[in-house]
Amino acid sequence: MIKKIKPHYLVRKKPRIQTKANWPNYVFFSVFFLIVGLSTTYYLLDGGKYAKIYAQLMDLQNLNYEQNNENLKIKLEIDKNDISIQKLADQNKELKDYCVSIGMVYSTSVWDVTSAKEMITLETEF
Repeated sequence: MIKKIKPHYLVRKKPRIQTKANWPNYVFFSVFFLIVGLSTTYYLLDGGKYAKIYAQLMDLQNLNYEQNNENLKIKLEIDKNDISIQKLADQNKELKDYCVSIGMVYSTSVWDVTSAKEMITLETEF
């Protein structure tokens, strides 16, 4: 059984679907304008020069971040050592005062310049 197509009530003609092959034109123009846009952008941005500068900037930022982390670790270590040296100096002063109070001579051995300078401030006999 073949279905009979009735004329459309507005135009009194048989309805027809237009199937023109315009899609190759659309694809061509899309690709053409994409290439023109990319090449214009590449030309205006000096051939990717800014992308290279941006990549170098990112590398420098990463290096700076790593260096800052390393510097913070070193600063923490120095602060920790300063606290330890100060604590040892205070303990040595207390020991010297105790030794003087009971009539003993106070003496200690040092193994680095910083400790030697701290011991000089205590004015020991040896």
